[in-house]
Amino acid sequence: MCRFLLLLLVVPVMMLSCTKSSSTDASTYDSASDVFRGTYVKTDSRVDTLVVGVTNGKPSLFYNTQAFRDQAQAHPELQTFEYEFKDGKIGVRSMTSQISSFVYYDFSWVAVGKTFKMQVIALQPDIYTTSFYTFEKVK
Repeated sequence: MCRFLLLLLVVPVMMLSCTKSSSTDASTYDSASDVFRGTYVKTDSRVDTLVVGVTNGKPSLFYNTQAFRDQAQAHPELQTFEYEFKDGKIGVRSMTSQISSFVYYDFSWVAVGKTFKMQVIALQPDIYTTSFYTFEKVK
């Protein structure tokens, strides 16, 4: 009898706690969205590119800068980040790091699917600044 009463209490609570979001706002899309995928160039330095795609089944950002390409022994895994979107911010973490949590940075579309701004520190954590990069989609 006690199990039955417990079941009667637990099931409705579980059903009420599950919610679905039906938001279609352009600023709230998931990280696997085709809107974000593609190749972008930095507007102030068109030799620096950002490739948004999938690496090992996870959404990824590969920041391919001229400085990276000039290195004799470049390590692409150090320039590749996993990403996700949450509350209008972009969360990034290194693909090689043992840290399991994302760090969130400011992100905004200038023109959805074409041009966006994001904090510099999201892609270059060794450079502490509050400035932004602007990227424009090329393909």
